[in-house]
Amino acid sequence: MKYITSPATLSPASRLFRKTILTSLAASLLALPLAPAAGAQAAAGAASRVPRLIPNARKYRDTGLPAATGRSGSATLTARALLGKDGQTSVELTTGALDAATPAPGRIVKAQLKPLGGTGEPLYARNFAGLNGGGAFATGVNDLRRGQQLQAQANVTGVDPNRTDVVTVVETVKLRPNLAASHLAAPERAVVNTTVNLTAVVRETNGDVGAKADLVLYVDGREADRADGVWVDARGTVSAAFTHTFASEGVKRLEVKAERVAPGDYNTADNATAASIEVVSPQTRLSYYASAYDRDMASRYKSEYAYNFNDGTFVSRDSSSYAYDNRTHTQDVYFYGWTYSSAVKFPIDASVTELNDGKAVVNTSFPGLEADYSYTSDYGTYVYVTSTAHRHDPATGYYLYVSSYSVRESELGYASDFTQVSYGRHAGDVTYHSASTYSSYYAYQGETAYDYSYSYNYDYSDKGGVMVPFGSQYGLDVSVAGADGTAMTAAPRMPLVPTESNSTSSFCWEYSYEFSSGKNCYDDFYSYKARDGQASEYHENF
Repeated sequence: MKYITSPATLSPASRLFRKTILTSLAASLLALPLAPAAGAQAAAGAASRVPRLIPNARKYRDTGLPAATGRSGSATLTARALLGKDGQTSVELTTGALDAATPAPGRIVKAQLKPLGGTGEPLYARNFAGLNGGGAFATGVNDLRRGQQLQAQANVTGVDPNRTDVVTVVETVKLRPNLAASHLAAPERAVVNTTVNLTAVVRETNGDVGAKADLVLYVDGREADRADGVWVDARGTVSAAFTHTFASEGVKRLEVKAERVAPGDYNTADNATAASIEVVSPQTRLSYYASAYDRDMASRYKSEYAYNFNDGTFVSRDSSSYAYDNRTHTQDVYFYGWTYSSAVKFPIDASVTELNDGKAVVNTSFPGLEADYSYTSDYGTYVYVTSTAHRHDPATGYYLYVSSYSVRESELGYASDFTQVSYGRHAGDVTYHSASTYSSYYAYQGETAYDYSYSYNYDYSDKGGVMVPFGSQYGLDVSVAGADGTAMTAAPRMPLVPTESNSTSSFCWEYSYEFSSGKNCYDDFYSYKARDGQASEYHENF
């Protein structure tokens, strides 16, 4: 900030008091609501630049193994068997929809479960009579394995008049989904009373079925933002974009948690990811934080079992094996820069170029960029001007955010200016948008709506974005030039540090019951290769 004049009639103590009050007023400007650009033409132009948003209630993809379904008369039955980390298999039967909030129709009065051997023969039967749980039934079983088939039968009343429907289905035992929060991208520093973009990456690692969850951002243990009803497909990777405005200085602890996971989580120990950020006072020269990462993860899983059954009259032996391979490749580039030396004047020329080993791999440019929002207000001798522009390019999957504000006081000649620039390409299949982030800023919806947009283009139509090669160094050339001739640039260069890890595990366990015994063996392999880089530049001139 700077003073254009300094009245001699004021004492030093008075001038300091007036400066403190003006600084507080300038900082509070960012909390003022932003008014959209007037006119149908401006609204239409803004709408053409926003990402295509889809309600979270609609799954972007579901490639997991389906639950078994069957029908008898008008009665339907859906069965799901999920094996947990503790060896317990949760078996659910319903005449409605799994994980639904509304009660299932009719009443399941009797149920029967028959685990099947490798050739399809029943190994034994478990009967459940006198049930009174309505159209839903659930129980736990401790001797099933992943990939094993389970025959389930239910007697259903109250659907077809004057009859009991008997519905039989055959379900395959699956691993319960596991949501792992693996990365929280945040700048090392941010300016107090400015909006900061944050990104968390969440993966489903077990590979059989997907899961829904609420992703919640906590700042120093208090909820700050959320994205509800997030769906992560089996073997899928998604990102969740949050924003937060820090009202005070100091080191803040950030944490994103996956909560209310349905249909339950295999391992709750990896449901959260954390980071920290230092919130500082306004600075008078260009500062920035930048990061880039590229991660390739592969896993293989194999299980084998042998089963013996003896009821005193005959002996049955069975054995089988199950295996799968999974690979996930993610990428993320992030830039956050700011300056208190000037407030950029719209229209502006904005561009960001991503460089791999000095060669341009992604180019984004907006010449003559107009502000989406422009807000001017007068408070006596004070004049506040705020301008903001948001852009999203479906072809590259990047987001660009530029905002500026200025405060002028006519009697004292006080002036305060600020400009910030955010840029990012996100990781995963899709990017979820929290209530306060892109759903509001980029879509101009004016109300809470949980949506997502596609991030990268793999093999699925309808998806935008690019994956670029990562070598030994990754860089960004950022440029913002205002209509009044002001120019702000940043050129972070990030040496990419390669890391690689591999892990294998094998274990077997035996069990024995009154009529059966067996042995299960599991082999797991996990490979992780990454290239990560960061760069920052901070100037402490206040």
